[in-house]
Formats: sequence, structure tokens, C-alpha cells
Amino acid sequence: MIRKLIMAVVALVVLLVIAVVLVVVLVDPNDYRDQLSAKATEQLGRPVSLNGPLSLKVFPSIALDISDVEVGNPEGFPSDQPLAKVGSALASVQLGPLLSGQVLVGDIALNNV
Repeated sequence: MIRKLIMAVVALVVLLVIAVVLVVVLVDPNDYRDQLSAKATEQLGRPVSLNGPLSLKVFPSIALDISDVEVGNPEGFPSDQPLAKVGSALASVQLGPLLSGQVLVGDIALNNV
């Protein structure tokens, strides 16, 4: 009985590892650049440009690493200079809600602001 339970847990862990590897190999976050930029623009109320490469991280948590981000000025301000430039941003998401189709951001780290 215990042996069957251990085998089931091992099989579940192996399937989970395979699923994570497949997501990292098959999903290119750069394909979603325009959608991410549009959503960020909508949320901030300012134009957001994702100019650098995007990559997925899976350890220690699921995260999106974005390079060279610019946040534009709101209307009425000069548009030749961005409000903010970020060298890189790392945003992690909570796994539980992600499995049910919701995206809840856990942590955000900004570098070279």
C-alpha cells in the first residue's frame, strides 16, 4: 500500500517536471510582447514599451524576466523623454491562481532604474 502511494507521488512529480520543461521549451514569451505591453499600458495609463528580450524563469518560482522597459509620460507632458527606463524587470507569479487561469503577481524586482 505504501509502495503504491510512493510510486504515485513519484509519478506525479515526474509529470510536473516534464510539464514545466515543456512550457519553458515550447512557450516563447516574446510572442506575447504586444499583449504584455498593451496590458501594462492599460494598467498604468501610460505607454509602456518592452524593447529587450523576454525570458521565462521557473526556479525558484515562475517569473518573467524583461529587459529594457520604458514607461512614457502621460498626455500633456513632453514625449521625447520617457517617464522611466528600467534595465531589467523580474515579475514572479503565484502558482495556485495561475493554475485556475488567474494571473496574480507575487514579486516585482527592478534593476538599473
